[in-house]
Amino acid sequence: MSDKKSIRNRIRALRDELPPEAVVERSLAAQRHILETDEWRDAPSVGLYYAIGNEADTALLLDSDW
Repeated sequence: MSDKKSIRNRIRALRDELPPEAVVERSLAAQRHILETDEWRDAPSVGLYYAIGNEADTALLLDSDW
């Protein structure tokens, strides 16, 4: 297995071990931080993803008045 692939697999496994409450809490904290940055406010466009499974949620960013 390539180093990159093994790193991705390890991070995915660690993420999947997080309880749902921790994912929600960390996702909200990260999104609130992003919303406060000049980069977010000044960006002419942004690309976001829709979270699947235990990925960090982006709903707050998607719903923002950016």
